[in-house]
Amino acid sequence: MKEVEFQLSSRRVLKRDMPEHYCELSPRQYLAVAGLSKGWVKEDEFFCQFFDITSDVLARIDTFQLYVLTDGLDFLKQSEPMEGVIIDHIFAHTERGTVRLEAPGDRLNGMTFFQFMTVDQLFNWYQYTEKKDFLYGMIASLYLGVGEQLETVERSERVDAIRKVPGNSDEVLDALAMQWALVKLWLAKGYPFLFGGGSFHHVIDANKKEKPQSWLAVFDALVGDDLTRIESYKNLAAMDVLRIVNRRIKEQQKRKK
Repeated sequence: MKEVEFQLSSRRVLKRDMPEHYCELSPRQYLAVAGLSKGWVKEDEFFCQFFDITSDVLARIDTFQLYVLTDGLDFLKQSEPMEGVIIDHIFAHTERGTVRLEAPGDRLNGMTFFQFMTVDQLFNWYQYTEKKDFLYGMIASLYLGVGEQLETVERSERVDAIRKVPGNSDEVLDALAMQWALVKLWLAKGYPFLFGGGSFHHVIDANKKEKPQSWLAVFDALVGDDLTRIESYKNLAAMDVLRIVNRRIKEQQKRKK
């Protein structure tokens, strides 16, 4: 993080923090970046939102200053692996009133394998089909109440609850979902045999439109014929299971050589 100064006049200088990496983005800045990349936000609106300034202030910034700022944001052109999401909570309207829903912590802390499979499968299908139903289901599965288990959530009701919150437009929900792509880049570094290119669940390139594989196949391979282990595996920490699967794939590939 570094500090930038906007020279508005000979006497007035406006100071703002400017991120140098994705992990330093605030939720507001991340939404601005997502909006610009998707074409929902114009460039002048992006600068106002990203630096928390008004359009009047932006109009007083000279061209050279804007050039320097743009050059400093060059890192945004390349997606960076993220250990967790930037927007760690959202709100939903339920029968109990407005409730806070939270994403898993960094390194998927608090996320079960069942929740991981559900979120990732819906995200993959949303990228592949661009159908909003997959987007809504993915957000409703990623963000849960404190102490809440995905299996106990009525997801159709939760989807409706999330969409009733002012500001939760399809664009915002899409930006929430795209955070998962950065998490998967991080997973690909740690578990290359599972998420690396050419593997069973590699990180999908949206431009290639590859049909997603099913996580159920991985789950079935883990459980095997011992059906009594189904619930225990579903409730294991996601990172523990991914580590096991990645190791098994690695061992299988070694045996084939």
